[in-house]
Amino acid sequence: RDADLLQFVDVYLQNPGLLSKNLHDRIEAFDTKSKIDRAKAILKGELHARHIDTVTAVPHYNV
Repeated sequence: RDADLLQFVDVYLQNPGLLSKNLHDRIEAFDTKSKIDRAKAILKGELHARHIDTVTAVPHYNV
């Protein structure tokens, strides 16, 4: 089921920011220590939201 994740583990260990949020979360699901560390960082206010692209124009439609 999760065999496709094996190809991304090396990238995750070297630079996890390169992976999509979906892959990042699926890999972290195997490591409970990282979940605990992430929860602690959120509670301490050390972890900020992931970068959100606000430069790209959002199309608006007239109704």
